[in-house]
Amino acid sequence: MVNKPVTSKKILMPLIILIIISLLLTACGAPQTAEEPTKTETTIEAPTEEVAGEEKITIGVVMLGLTHPYHVEQMEAGTAAAKAYGAEAIYKSSEGDLDTQIALIETFIEQGVDALIVAPVNKDAMDPLVAKAKEAGIPFITMYEALDNPDAHGTPTPDYDNFVKYAEIVGACLNWDADVVMLGGLPGNAPADNRKNGFEDRIAALESDHPNFKLISYQPTDWDPVKAQNVVQDWLTQFSEIDGMVTASDSLMYSAIDLLKAAGREKKTLLFGHDGDVKALELVQDGTFASDVLFGATRLEWFLIRYAIDIVRGKDVPEVVNMPTSFVMRPELAEQCYTNGLSKDITFVTPEEALEVARNGALEFGPDVDVDWSRFVTK
Repeated sequence: MVNKPVTSKKILMPLIILIIISLLLTACGAPQTAEEPTKTETTIEAPTEEVAGEEKITIGVVMLGLTHPYHVEQMEAGTAAAKAYGAEAIYKSSEGDLDTQIALIETFIEQGVDALIVAPVNKDAMDPLVAKAKEAGIPFITMYEALDNPDAHGTPTPDYDNFVKYAEIVGACLNWDADVVMLGGLPGNAPADNRKNGFEDRIAALESDHPNFKLISYQPTDWDPVKAQNVVQDWLTQFSEIDGMVTASDSLMYSAIDLLKAAGREKKTLLFGHDGDVKALELVQDGTFASDVLFGATRLEWFLIRYAIDIVRGKDVPEVVNMPTSFVMRPELAEQCYTNGLSKDITFVTPEEALEVARNGALEFGPDVDVDWSRFVTK
């Protein structure tokens, strides 16, 4: 008898049956365990002060504009500061236009924000808006200045007084024998006008004692660095000598550094900044700028957000608090100014000290700091 070949089906079938039986036995005999959850990476955020059960605080911030580098830094810092408190800050730009600003403020009031911070285009137009905010139960806080209105909170900056002193600092640095120019801001805007008036008034008052210390040109720039660059170019053509150049805002003068170098005049003109930009403070540190005034966009916005948070939370805060500022200068140049007759009542912090607080607003106004607002009230 010839044996028939064994087919693949006859070989595979018993094997399949054995595998199925084996799997069934294993499933019945093996101990069952709960399925492990899928592991995912999480980002742990810094703790905030938001209290469980409380609604998030929303702050509407109406700026003069959001194209100037200082204002952009303010927005970034304010957003971070609000987040640190478990709040939200919403920034809008007035584009330097009063009608636009009024519409933005009214929209925020209709939306029911918890607080308003406003940099007024025209402070005389704010009273009706303050009344609307009060009716809606929304604190109205002005940036850079205080309104003559008991229903508004104010955070004025000492612009006039600072620039009175700045005129003395510039004069002493240049030994009271100098032709000086100044880059201004937006005419009609309180900080710009106060800085201009303080500087001009003090130079006029010093004329009898120091007739060779002169302001030979003041030019507004509308806070626009491009316009400032054009002004500086015109000055370098118009004046064969410029001993000192002062600015109402740091970013307006950065282009002057390169323009002076191109003209071979960088060692003949001392530069005096204002705002406390980190970049500007570094320029004071390396000697490119003679001096600066420490506000600091980051520092200012932490100050404002903390003030608004404390008002909303019902803390006992003054209606008007003054943004603290400092003059910044390298110690060796400060000694030279004192030698040239600068009053010792005008003091300086070093660039290193200024940089520490300019880079981190939380150092002075963060959630871990017990802010005593009475320290910021002018007696």
